[in-house]
Amino acid sequence: MARAMLGQGKAEPAIALLKRVDATFTEDTAQKLNLSGNLAETYLAIGRYAEASATASEWLVIAQRMGAEINKAALIGVQAIRACALIRGGKADQAGGDVADVLISRTGLPDPAMDIYACRDNFAGGKALMIESLNDEHRRGWALRWLQPSGVNLPFEESRRSDRSQKRIAADPDVRAAAEKVGRILPMTVIERLPDGFDPMAPADLHAPDQEAPPVS
Repeated sequence: MARAMLGQGKAEPAIALLKRVDATFTEDTAQKLNLSGNLAETYLAIGRYAEASATASEWLVIAQRMGAEINKAALIGVQAIRACALIRGGKADQAGGDVADVLISRTGLPDPAMDIYACRDNFAGGKALMIESLNDEHRRGWALRWLQPSGVNLPFEESRRSDRSQKRIAADPDVRAAAEKVGRILPMTVIERLPDGFDPMAPADLHAPDQEAPPVS
């Protein structure tokens, strides 16, 4: 429900809902951390960077106390949230440790790394990781999924920033060439109707980045 509210631009009701549900958990549990992690991500998405980094920091303290019950993917994901909140909030000098942890883990956990590259406007880093992943048979499935058009974009500037970064990388000729060797980048989101006559095995120029997608009928 909170995510649906965010999709409608209703940030404050979404935050209030997450806080209300979070308050029902009196002990530190994985469920409670799931909620507070979502809250940190929401703060970041709407540009409330100080609250995002503070919430992420609190999450990480609790997660450290819980030990092995919290998996590495969750830890790295929240570190990426805190790092981006610090960077976007003008405190990049405090984000170095989190950034290093996220990027060291980029082979096995590439999504948080791509978030960091977008947050830092590091197009070259994101492009390099994408091509590297496409050339690795064990990672190219993730890369091809990441490159597909997305229809899930929140109406907030931070979300738009991430969306612009994704679109720029997906439109890069070198990335597209690497993708075409092992799969396809669809011309529109999978929740829309593909154009009549679309052939997933057709030549790459059928959906070149400078060609507008046919209207949905």
